[in-house]
Amino acid sequence: MGVLLGVAGLAASVALSAPAGASGAASTTTSLKSSLNPSTYGSSVTFTAKVATAQPPATGSVTFYSNGAAISGCASVTLVTLGASQTATCKTSTLPVGTDVVIARYSGSADFASSSGTVAQVVRKATPTITWATPAPITYPTALSGAQLDAASSVAGKFTYSPASGTVLLAGTHTLTATFTPSTTTNYKPASATVALVVNPQRATIVTQTIVTASPNPSVSGATVTFTATVSPTTGGGTVTFSGPGCVNEGLNSSHQATCRRSTLPVGTDVVTATYSGHSTYGASSGSVTEKVLAKVPIVTPHLPTVTAVTPSSGGAHDTVTITGTNFEPRVTIVYFGGRQAPHISFVSDTEVTCWSPVRAGTVNVTVRTFAGTSAITAADQYTYVPPTVTSVVPRVGGNRTFVTITGTNFISGDTVRFNGKLAPHVHVLNATEITVDSPFGRPGATVNVTVSAPGLSAASPITSNDTFTYHG
Repeated sequence: MGVLLGVAGLAASVALSAPAGASGAASTTTSLKSSLNPSTYGSSVTFTAKVATAQPPATGSVTFYSNGAAISGCASVTLVTLGASQTATCKTSTLPVGTDVVIARYSGSADFASSSGTVAQVVRKATPTITWATPAPITYPTALSGAQLDAASSVAGKFTYSPASGTVLLAGTHTLTATFTPSTTTNYKPASATVALVVNPQRATIVTQTIVTASPNPSVSGATVTFTATVSPTTGGGTVTFSGPGCVNEGLNSSHQATCRRSTLPVGTDVVTATYSGHSTYGASSGSVTEKVLAKVPIVTPHLPTVTAVTPSSGGAHDTVTITGTNFEPRVTIVYFGGRQAPHISFVSDTEVTCWSPVRAGTVNVTVRTFAGTSAITAADQYTYVPPTVTSVVPRVGGNRTFVTITGTNFISGDTVRFNGKLAPHVHVLNATEITVDSPFGRPGATVNVTVSAPGLSAASPITSNDTFTYHG
């Protein structure tokens, strides 16, 4: 609070004069005036000090004080000539609330004596500025909320509204009042403001229907189930909330549907309800669906067969081969040599089967297939085909249609015999080491190589000095 003057009836402007000093300095009179008295807290007030003297114009400066303390920015203000007067001014907006004693003290000079002027400045509490835009109309029975009760103040404090938040007003025009209490009442006083709110009558409500579906239904525990709520008739707004955790206020898509996905439904019969909030003239509605959740049946993962050894690992076609591995099954185990199924498969145990090697060539992978799948290819499952060989031709000399016996290895039924590339007729494979044929027509005196090829293969027995046949000259 400002300091109250001890002299009753102190005028708004007081001039105090000082006599000339012993040095003979001329006397002066200082008067002080306020531009706004009374004023409000925070408003700008200009104080004007006028120094008068009977001698030539006074020189020097004036310092302004409020309640005994120099006013900020108003110390040693140089006198200026304004018409026939010498003046100094002080502009301030920091005076405290109350009656403030403001003194303008002229400093004097070598030629002029000092003097002072005083004014009692009344500073009243300021009224905070309240801003409150007129709220948009609402429709009955919408309750009052922060959308309407949103007044703001230029200073800190608290608003109290009448009617209060949550009040439902009848249709019509209502006056809303906001009463503001500042956080500090030293410099500010309470304030209030009012606005008009239009409450429109309730419009006719369109009845809606919410239908809920679930997919899949039934489901298995842990599976993701999608619940879809379809709202009709068509509506352009509102939200859907599904019962249970999550899926709150889900928006409608362009098909007027809202979805909710869950994978934590308990085993049993679950009822899920979807509630539409309503929007504008469309009323709220709800619907339910019953989801049957089955317990998850443990899945037994079948074990794939494996091949750990092929015995022998090389040979010809139609050789008996033993396959060693794991997870073989009776009656359903199939063996492949490079993708070609082997004949004559015999199940020995879940770790051993036997079969004939089918007609192939080169090095192939031997795989086993069961209901669980096909064994993986590894270095241990390889089988290398050895082509047939010819070790002797009897007789070594003859003519056309000579009965010839060929001895060698890896002969099988269906082998073909060629004399210098020409097919021989009447081929009879007696066993894996012996074949009889008739020699085809040849050029007299010519010596040719006799080769044997397995059926379906282009590779023939290698040519050696033991496979020659010479035609009579």
